[in-house]
Amino acid sequence: MKLYMCRKCDDVYLNLIQHNGDCDGHELNPLEVEVNGESYFEHEIYLRKTGNIVTITAGLDHPMIDVHHIKFMIIETMHGTFLQRFQLNSESSVTLLLAHDEEIDKVYVYCSVHSLLQYTEFK
Repeated sequence: MKLYMCRKCDDVYLNLIQHNGDCDGHELNPLEVEVNGESYFEHEIYLRKTGNIVTITAGLDHPMIDVHHIKFMIIETMHGTFLQRFQLNSESSVTLLLAHDEEIDKVYVYCSVHSLLQYTEFK
């Protein structure tokens, strides 16, 4: 899985299959994933699990306004991948029903200011 961004329109593209695409003729640039930088701790991932139901929150009290917000979260488990887009002025959390033996491996968060962050440890 790779993520790309069009620098002209700021659209983000998720590439699941090898494909050299563009956006209306503009080259797509790969998004660099931050793992332990300064903004990493501002967006820490919080998990609350009850049985097979898990709620994943990106950054407690993270702004969700037009100039600074979390656009989406990608959750990778041992059985698949979930994508959740967020609206402005909403909470940056998602609730999922996991399979009995399913665990979360990675969570990616895209912040409009800090770009793409990857997490493998959760609070």
